[in-house]
Amino acid sequence: MGYSVVLGNRKFSALLLGQIISLLGDVILGVALYWYVFTLKGTATAVSYLSLAFVVPNLIFSLLGGPLVDRWNRRRIMMSSDLLRCLAILFIPALYELGGLSLTALYVIVFVSGSASAFFLPARSAIIPQIFDDKDQLTSANSLMNGAFEAIRTIGQGISGVVIGLVTAIGAAALDSITFLISAISILAMGTIASPPKSARDQQKGVVGVLADMSEGFAYVWKNFVIRIVLISSLLGNFFITIGYGFSVVYAKDALSTNLLGYGILSAAVTVGTVSGSLLVGKVKFRKHLGRTLILSSTLMGAAIVVLSPQTSIFAAIPLIVLFGLCLAIYNVNYVNMLQATVPNELLGRVMSLDQIISFAITPIAFAIGGPLVDLIGIRIAYLLSGGAVMVIGSVTFVSRRFRTCSY
Repeated sequence: MGYSVVLGNRKFSALLLGQIISLLGDVILGVALYWYVFTLKGTATAVSYLSLAFVVPNLIFSLLGGPLVDRWNRRRIMMSSDLLRCLAILFIPALYELGGLSLTALYVIVFVSGSASAFFLPARSAIIPQIFDDKDQLTSANSLMNGAFEAIRTIGQGISGVVIGLVTAIGAAALDSITFLISAISILAMGTIASPPKSARDQQKGVVGVLADMSEGFAYVWKNFVIRIVLISSLLGNFFITIGYGFSVVYAKDALSTNLLGYGILSAAVTVGTVSGSLLVGKVKFRKHLGRTLILSSTLMGAAIVVLSPQTSIFAAIPLIVLFGLCLAIYNVNYVNMLQATVPNELLGRVMSLDQIISFAITPIAFAIGGPLVDLIGIRIAYLLSGGAVMVIGSVTFVSRRFRTCSY
């Protein structure tokens, strides 16, 4: 299926354009805030607090977001979330000008913005199958979107040092706020998209209805063998990936002795890999060998982190980071394709939210443990241990023949 076909869909192209612009602002702001916090405090612990502010709201509010995404109009949820994020991020330059931008205030602003994302992300995932009901078009759309996102990450991270040098981290926040407004306008330009199909459960109001929705979503996820195995392995794998690769800013500065520009290049390298992996998924029918694809890609991710541990040259680290990104994209895009192609649309918001919660539930603990641990044992040993653990987790799933041979 050619990418020109899915780009010819007005609803999808409007969504994609807005998301590309918004993501570019997010990437530059992310680099700016991590460098700002680490430069200000000089500890991995301070970086871990910022990471927690990004991650924790997704865990708290995604549980509520899933049922609402399956009940309400997903397009309106996305527009509302973008407008909330626009206002939240705008507080960074506003407080800075007033002299009140403390680290605590910065963490709170990031937390509020992340809370809106907990509703936006499952809504975006659930709305794609409403645009494309053909499996090949759906695969091409996800492949193109993920590839475009990673290309923008490459560009954003590559130019982030220059942009931050010109406008400062505070200016980067102002720019990101504008991109959220542009995204909301682009979603408005998509035109009408129907609300999810109604059922008897939608007559249940209040807490009882929400709890019933949550229970239905949990039951579906737990009964699906492939989803259950992927979520358990992702829960464990994300813990170790976070302890290692989650502190890439520390790796860049302490292990490779590079500067902000070097950190931006390393960050871009992972997205070069993910762009390649995403576009590859659109051309190769990995879904026929889904189990083996997930096993091999996760195992290679761990191997890449292990080999990164002893490197002292940025030129030696770049191809390994590209490999990590390539495998990460192949794993994630194939899994999302499977969910969108097989889960009933009226359940998809809850399934995507639960996937988001369970996959990343361990991340706050990993950041809380990882920051002090990296300060104690050093980033090189942290990479060695975390990469080895990811390899073991990926390899263990090979034992299950049912998982190894699964497809859709």
